[in-house]
Amino acid sequence: MGHRHNGEAKAVRMAQLIKASSVSIEQAIRVASEAQPGTVVEAKLKRKLKKVAWKVRVQTAHGQVRIYIDGSSGAILATKVDPLHEPFLPVIQTAVGTEA
Repeated sequence: MGHRHNGEAKAVRMAQLIKASSVSIEQAIRVASEAQPGTVVEAKLKRKLKKVAWKVRVQTAHGQVRIYIDGSSGAILATKVDPLHEPFLPVIQTAVGTEA
């Protein structure tokens, strides 16, 4: 019984995130792909920095990069290199209004 309730609560939270985001999954993937060439392997809507944001994970030849995209504006909030692969990629840390 508890598992069913947890699944329902998770579905309600996800519905709230989707409703709060004006950026579609397709738009988020396009922004991430333009910022970091590679293959998108995951796109997930979540809360990041007190905002609704898309987390798009891009697989490159050297590892994975996580790109967080504002669910309201489509702007890149942050880009993080997977720590396991950090030595092989250039350091990419961005915030709104800065360049990598």
